[in-house]
Amino acid sequence: MKIPINWLSDYVDVNYDPQLIAHRLTMAGLEVSGVDDKATSMNGVYVGYVESISEHPNADRLKVCGVDVGDEVLEIVCGAPNVEVGQKIALAKVGATLMNFATGEYEQLKRAKIRGVASSGMICSEQELGLGDDHSGILVLSASAQIGIPLSEYLGGISLDLEATPNRPDAMSLFGVARELAVLNKTDLTAPTLEYSSHGVMDEHFEVRVDDSDLCPRYLCVNMRGLEVAESPDWLQQRLRSVGQRPINNVVDITNYVMFELGQPLHAFDSNKIKGETIIVRNATSEELIQTLDGNEYSLSFDDLVIADGSGPIAIAGIIGGRATEVDAHTVDLVLEAASFSPATIRKTSRRLGIRTDASNRFEKGLRVRLPEYALRRACFLLEQIAGGTVSSEIVDVSDSDQVRPVVVRITGDRILTVLGVEIDLDVARATLESLGFDLVEQNPRYVEVIVPPWRSDIAIEEDLIEELARVYEVHKKVFPPPPSVNILPKKKEEQKKEKIYSIDHGEEVNDKYLLAD
Repeated sequence: MKIPINWLSDYVDVNYDPQLIAHRLTMAGLEVSGVDDKATSMNGVYVGYVESISEHPNADRLKVCGVDVGDEVLEIVCGAPNVEVGQKIALAKVGATLMNFATGEYEQLKRAKIRGVASSGMICSEQELGLGDDHSGILVLSASAQIGIPLSEYLGGISLDLEATPNRPDAMSLFGVARELAVLNKTDLTAPTLEYSSHGVMDEHFEVRVDDSDLCPRYLCVNMRGLEVAESPDWLQQRLRSVGQRPINNVVDITNYVMFELGQPLHAFDSNKIKGETIIVRNATSEELIQTLDGNEYSLSFDDLVIADGSGPIAIAGIIGGRATEVDAHTVDLVLEAASFSPATIRKTSRRLGIRTDASNRFEKGLRVRLPEYALRRACFLLEQIAGGTVSSEIVDVSDSDQVRPVVVRITGDRILTVLGVEIDLDVARATLESLGFDLVEQNPRYVEVIVPPWRSDIAIEEDLIEELARVYEVHKKVFPPPPSVNILPKKKEEQKKEKIYSIDHGEEVNDKYLLAD
């Protein structure tokens, strides 16, 4: 997942070397495979403005465009079907380096004559810029984009390429990564605003029926009225593009934004397109059909979980929405959904149907049942601010009470010593866990008992808490020795006795034969 540095800065101080940020995260268990500096990868690409278009004299399918790039107007030959006067676009000047997807190699753009007309650059698609797979037309930027600035500046600069492990779905969110950095660097963390306002008389909401709480342990939804569906503001479009998402409209963009921010997928239905007064979470019937947002039609089986109304499926649960209740330019009222689904069910349906989405990728890893409410409230706040919507119902919450109950885990000083081989004061252990979002239940001289935060689905037993201490407890200074109970392996040959282990802060070599594994 792409983790843009400038987006991280909303929540935590990141005003230091991105390579050091990457190193600290990796040493704490969140592997960063690389640092992507768009200023380097998009060198020579600028925001341009299409101020004129004329027909190519020697080719029916080509056009000659006059493109303003701030300090000059360039003549560009373009064959894209969607190029229009008045657009802000990404223009690669002569000398820019772009990926040639026919050969799989980067090539330098040269001045060329195309069917007899000189072209001083190229108007780029998403694919040519490495921002997505779409090459059907040019990338159209927000109308507020500043003409002449480097595209790297418009898209947000430097990003980390983070490889989240299956047990850490919280790391597939910007705020989750920011939380880790705040703990590692012992700095403040600024949380996103969740509080929205409600106005007027509450509507009667849709009833919700969940047929199998094992497949859907929690389903929440809320009504919103009076939205104006439009293009998202420039900052929101930039944020989505920086993580590889194509902006669609402000409602859909907000649900995607919250998913990347907090790690919880959401879905918005046009409430005026829902048939009947009940939303049903159920298994599909054999060969039941649904047309999805990608335009494809799928034949479902009983093993597939769907969201349905009185007429049939309106979404494949946790994977993709249906075309029948799609939010479009005419939508004014909607139902906003946040839910928990069985990871195994989502994984099985996704593989059988061949549909892989950002939502399914997160649900497959197992999200805590307490997380959806946070994301729902965050989306309501943003929809009020950006789309002018009004929350017009209470939150409907259909939950399995046993699964929604907070997870409480106890950690003892004796067990810490046994597992890690070092003593950690319980006051330090409590403070460390609290900094990671664990809420204190009880502390005494023998143990600390905490509530696992809603975003951590990998914490269930005492050893999981000890692993958290091992990851972050003075991680920039300490290399843990082996536990006393570990049998020491036979000595290796002299030249193999010592391993090189690098400290996080300075990268200098230290000699030790043991390093506690995560």
